[in-house]
Amino acid sequence: EKIEELEDQIEEYEDKIEDLQSEANTLNREIESFNAQINVTQLKISNSIEKIRRTEREIDDLTGDIGQMIERIDQMSERIEYQEDILNERIRERYKTRETSPMMVLLGSDTLNDLVKKAAYLKVMELQDNKVLSQMRDTKNVYNRQKKLYEDQKEKEEELQEQLIIEKANLDWYKVSLESKKAEKARLLEATQNDEQKYQDLLAEAKAEL
Repeated sequence: EKIEELEDQIEEYEDKIEDLQSEANTLNREIESFNAQINVTQLKISNSIEKIRRTEREIDDLTGDIGQMIERIDQMSERIEYQEDILNERIRERYKTRETSPMMVLLGSDTLNDLVKKAAYLKVMELQDNKVLSQMRDTKNVYNRQKKLYEDQKEKEEELQEQLIIEKANLDWYKVSLESKKAEKARLLEATQNDEQKYQDLLAEAKAEL
């Protein structure tokens, strides 16, 4: 992945900067150090841009997924409401026909034929009610899982948004740092005119002032 490659290069340059800082103070070493710092900062800018692009892509993908989840959750809410309406209607129907228990069916039957029909009707009603209840349980289970998944994805999206803000702030800082390093190098070359003796004279003056 490009980000990993950039981070490997950044680590190499940071090691080089550390090595240069341990060497003797010479103009060549100072210029090399500036070049290494400029290069590492440029790599950090490229790395930061790649991270921002990756995070933005992840946010876009999550936003699409979340939108689809909201649609599914809304559909399941409507299905649950529909199933509850059916069940409530069936309960009202039972009260209306006064068939609220098997005993009432038996007592209200005038003939054996009536008894068989009403018992069969009651059994069908019971099976249908159980089916509706089972469907409601299944729908509610799926609804709860989708809602939990939605909450997790929403939380992840918020975390990515925070990462994006931080990475954009890092990018701004790297850009300022790059311009600063380039300016320092330019001032050094202007002051020494790329001459080692002038550099050593300036270095001696700076030490004398300490």
